Amino acid sequence: MNTQIRAVDQAIESLSKSFDSMLNLSRLDYGVIKPKLQTHSLQQLFERLKVEHQSVATNKNLKLNIASTKVNVCTDEGMLYSILSNLVSNAIRYTEQGGILVGARRMNNSVKICVCDTGVGIPTEKLKYIFNEYQRLEYAQERVTGGVGLGLTISERMALLLNTRLNVLSHEGKGSTFSIEIPLGVLHKSAVTNTPMIANLLHDKKVIIADDDAIAVDNLAQVLESWGMKVSIVLSVEMLKEIIREEGFFDLVLSDYHLGMSEENGLRLLQTACEMQSAQPPVCILVTGDTTIDLINKASEANIKLLHKPIRPARLRLLLNNVLTTTDEHIAVNNV
Repeated sequence: MNTQIRAVDQAIESLSKSFDSMLNLSRLDYGVIKPKLQTHSLQQLFERLKVEHQSVATNKNLKLNIASTKVNVCTDEGMLYSILSNLVSNAIRYTEQGGILVGARRMNNSVKICVCDTGVGIPTEKLKYIFNEYQRLEYAQERVTGGVGLGLTISERMALLLNTRLNVLSHEGKGSTFSIEIPLGVLHKSAVTNTPMIANLLHDKKVIIADDDAIAVDNLAQVLESWGMKVSIVLSVEMLKEIIREEGFFDLVLSDYHLGMSEENGLRLLQTACEMQSAQPPVCILVTGDTTIDLINKASEANIKLLHKPIRPARLRLLLNNVLTTTDEHIAVNNV
């Protein structure tokens, strides 16, 4: 029975990841995702990669070596992180022994970031196909289950939006090296602060959860509280208004799209939160199973982030670390 349950869980996880990939590709195709170029510390992105992938590499007895760097890059932080995270994930997936190395080398006016592995490698005649949609090479189909072959396609399209390209060198049976070149960035001195440890980024952040599903709310609240966040729960727009008036500023508002009231929905609730905290809007995340382009566009226009169900804690934590860190940096710069 336990084996069957694990098999079902793995199937659901695989379908969820495939669904996410197809959705992200659709958003890129419709122009919903647009880069926001700013200067970022590459070291901070590297630290996040370490947090996300170290345990997976360790479980496969692989070495994950991410070299330290002091350079800053001018890029869209979320897009670059997604690209690098996908490359590291693939490297771990297709490597059985040895390890993965992530490093950066400063060029003239740019930084070349490389992800190298000692994996199975890619046949020379297959290299030109690896960025095609739904392309999974024979070695991948034989060795790895799950996914629909969109990871590299999405990464390549994001790279194009960043005005660069993904490059690959590979030797079958010896390993592969993927690289991307990003412009150097200049970090303003007033924006330089002591970077907190990744594990503490969410500590003491105030968050509102809006959902009419008691079980879902309780589970999500327990997860957020285990990360040190201070959680408040509301069921409607009026309850949201009341708690903001009573408790003041909130860092984050998470709302399900369907709130159980015909005249209200999560999008309107999140817009209300931004209006009430207009001087310092919270990070707003809409949780939904709705994948229509109309809702995606509405959320994008309102500067509201979408998180599609099912919610996986690891994915949620990485998202919150990313958006809340970016918000804190923006506030620090504006308050100087």
